[in-house]
Amino acid sequence: MKVRGIDFVGITFGPDTNVRDVARFYRDMLGVDAAFIAGDGEADKWTEFDTRPVALALIKWIGAGSVIALAVDDVRAAVEELRPKGVKVLYEPTEFNVCWMAAIEDPWGNRLILHARKDGTVG
Repeated sequence: MKVRGIDFVGITFGPDTNVRDVARFYRDMLGVDAAFIAGDGEADKWTEFDTRPVALALIKWIGAGSVIALAVDDVRAAVEELRPKGVKVLYEPTEFNVCWMAAIEDPWGNRLILHARKDGTVG
């Protein structure tokens, strides 16, 4: 596995969080005026701002914290390479409209996303 770059930085919130409210806070209070590239600010689980060169994602997930999406060429191959090395897989490779993703955890409890955009871009 080789990391090609960082595709996005995510801020995660617990399962009871209203991501629409979070998106409004980031847009209205903090002044994030970038276009939405996912979730359009009204999504229940995921909204992503086009804050180039790295996107900012607001994610309803396991709990509050942050996550970095590492761009790899092949998410499935990366998971299969890491699993025998004892890396904890939080969720298996999953296909979405524009990408493939899986989540892993490092030995210190940090969550990471392995990510591959279908168009091959990074960042």
